[in-house]
Parts: sequence; structure tokens; C-alpha cells
Amino acid sequence: MGSEIVKFIERLRYDPNLVKENYDGRTDVYLAKVSYRYAYFKRLTAIAALLLTVAFLLGGGVTYDKLYYLAKDINLARAYVKNTGDVFTYNGGEAQSFALYNGGLAVASRGSLQIFSADGKEILNETLSYASPRLITGQKYLFAYDASGKSFSLYNSYSKLRENTLSYPILCADVSEYGDIALITQAEGYASSIKLFMR
Repeated sequence: MGSEIVKFIERLRYDPNLVKENYDGRTDVYLAKVSYRYAYFKRLTAIAALLLTVAFLLGGGVTYDKLYYLAKDINLARAYVKNTGDVFTYNGGEAQSFALYNGGLAVASRGSLQIFSADGKEILNETLSYASPRLITGQKYLFAYDASGKSFSLYNSYSKLRENTLSYPILCADVSEYGDIALITQAEGYASSIKLFMR
């Protein structure tokens, strides 16, 4: 077992003179060395990428959902760079709230929540039954709550992630870039109460 490990480490050792795999006697020696160097660093990069992936997966920092929405948001970033949209159509009504989100626009009314990308495409349309909706945006998340009620919901670019109804009306709220929510609500026996919801 020990000798196999030594052999493996020897194979990883960088030695530009080991060009036998890429040098057939007819090719230029310089090109053979470049080919060996490329193959060596490609192997090291693959090992480093594998180790980082395993570390992230074991640490819980990377999940399927995070990778999925990262890939989805790349398309939104591309639309933001193009920035071809200048007209947005949304449902009008009373008690509306607007927010810039991911380079686009989020609109909340008493009946719906809509998110538009920078090129004007509607990417989310959710039913929202808040009497007085308010929107707060983070770097990745959009938070909607009823300023005169007890309900709130958390969204990313493509879906609703969390929804809840509290026992007391919401006075104020904020959302972090990681999706953690802080709410200030009324409370029995106190002027106000702070509630935290961790993503």
C-alpha cells in the first residue's frame, strides 16, 4: 500500500523531462514538453476541483437548489447586460409596491406579485393576497410582507421559498443576502418583538 502511494506521488511530480508519452521521435521536443506541461496541469486542476467540490458538499455550503438557481440567474445577468427592455406591463391597482431586483423590476399589488427581467420578460407571477404589500430586496432574494397584516413570503427569481403567517401584525422587516429574515412585530405585553427566520 505504501509503495502504491509513493508511485502515485511520483506520477504527480512535475518533471518536464518526462515527455515519453508525447514524444515519438519525430515531433519537436519543445512541443512535446508543452504537451506534457498541459497534461500535468490539467490533471492538477481536476484534482483541485474534485477536492473543492467534496469540501463544499460535505460542508453543506453547496446544494442542488443553490447550483440550480445560480445557473438560472446567469441567464438573468445576461439579460441585464443586454438591457433591451424599457416597457413593462403589469396589473394596475391600489396599494402597489415596486423594487429593483436582479437588474429587473418586482411589482406587488393586492392581487399578485410579478418579477420582470431586465429585457422585459415576466419570470414570475404569483398570487398575493396582501392588503398593503411591501417589497424588500436582497442580493439574491425578494421579500414581500403585508404592512397592515401578519403574512410574509420569500422568493428567489423563479419560485416562492417560504410563506408564513404570524400571530401579530408586522411593523417592519428586512432580508439578508443569504435569505435570513428579521421581522419586527407587535407583541402581547411588549411594545414590539423581533423574530428571526433563518434560511
